[in-house]
Amino acid sequence: MTREHVFGGNRTLSPVGANLASNQSTGTATRSGRGTGAHQGTATGPADAPPDTPALPAQPGLIHIDDLPGRLSLALLVRLGIVTVLDRSTCYLNEAAGGIFGRASIVNPLLPFGAAACGSLALWVWMSGEFPEALDIISNSHFRAPVLGRPLRPHNRKLNPQYLMRVGELWVTSPLWTACDLACEEADPLNGFSRKERILELMDRYRISCPECLDLLSANPRWPGHATGVRIFTDLKDLL
Repeated sequence: MTREHVFGGNRTLSPVGANLASNQSTGTATRSGRGTGAHQGTATGPADAPPDTPALPAQPGLIHIDDLPGRLSLALLVRLGIVTVLDRSTCYLNEAAGGIFGRASIVNPLLPFGAAACGSLALWVWMSGEFPEALDIISNSHFRAPVLGRPLRPHNRKLNPQYLMRVGELWVTSPLWTACDLACEEADPLNGFSRKERILELMDRYRISCPECLDLLSANPRWPGHATGVRIFTDLKDLL
């Protein structure tokens, strides 16, 4: 899969540090902490982030199954690889999920106001793959009601604005923060896939180094699962 395909056509991402290619079209994924130092201020979610550039219009990705002609038509669309079913009421267009902005447009309506995608949900936005069984979000609230049959899993972490990005209308943790998030999970959050392999894929695509990850974890020693994350990146550093 090429970099162009992952980002959806010719859209490119604006920089996060020196990791991502510069923007060359009207589509942008912007860093919310522009102009802030690495240790200036914290944010618990998008509501605390500084103002940024206008977002892209949302793309039609989610489909209500009741809007389809019938169950047989849904079965045909699934068989042809046109849609992926999320629950009994909703599916999404696989074509929309083929690019990063399309995946962001699918995820954005699922999140509570003021929340940002993180963990395995952010990984899906950045990398695609199987849609996660739980929706990881940065939030200091608790949510009991599931969304599309999936629990909302809040992470109450102080998030430095420089690690928060806006992709279209969606707030999502940066690839670097996402890699550290996944490494610190005590239980493997990736539906049976090798956590190290997925983290390595994310690091390779966005040119993230193990020292960068270890530096971020060193600056956040109180993260739950901190020791697990340090061990994973230390092991990966020895292998690379």
